[in-house]
Amino acid sequence: MTRRGIVSAGDITKCPPAQTVPRLAVRRRAARVQWVDNVITEIIKQHIDSDGDPNIPPDEVKPWLMESRKEEQLMVRSAKLAIDAGVAEAVVRRLEMEGKVITDALVAGLDSLELTPEQRMTALSVMHNQLTGGFNGNNDDGNVIDQ
Repeated sequence: MTRRGIVSAGDITKCPPAQTVPRLAVRRRAARVQWVDNVITEIIKQHIDSDGDPNIPPDEVKPWLMESRKEEQLMVRSAKLAIDAGVAEAVVRRLEMEGKVITDALVAGLDSLELTPEQRMTALSVMHNQLTGGFNGNNDDGNVIDQ
């Protein structure tokens, strides 16, 4: 019995790197689970062919059942990591998009007011302070803080 198909790149190479690694891990784990299950099936088939009771598995299948259980647990963990990575990436994309929408709205609002350059800078400064919680890069003494 061979482990053919454990790593199959397929369309996965077109995914962003943050998604590719978790997806490959899930595919590898799923293939390993399938391989171990095939080993178990073959052992049971040989047991039955040699007039063994089909309802009582042979002793040699027990370690493979434990291995199957471990591989399934690892597959579930890999799947959860892949899902978490996808969710995190979606959250980042959404926050970036929301930031762009807010920025575009603020700029459009300022453009409609036809402010002087000084007024525009004052408005931008006030918006910046509101968005950053009032942090302006200076400490209480007015000295610039290195970041």
